Amino acid sequence: MKKETKNWMEKFSDVQNYQLYGNGDNYTQSIDRDQAVYDSGKAAYKSYTLIDLQTGERETVTAEQMEAFAKKW
Repeated sequence: MKKETKNWMEKFSDVQNYQLYGNGDNYTQSIDRDQAVYDSGKAAYKSYTLIDLQTGERETVTAEQMEAFAKKW
């Protein structure tokens, strides 16, 4: 059986199976989904990493991608 492939936006919404990290210049920290962007819609971090809690697979998301996605929330 082939594993279902999710795009990063589906992974972002899947809180139970994916951990979100915010990446700054010299640090990475675990964040809640509501900490990804400011109220203004501007990205709070330079990039983001979604980590599959079962496999450890990682996907990086740019600040620009997160800002565009936030406009659709």
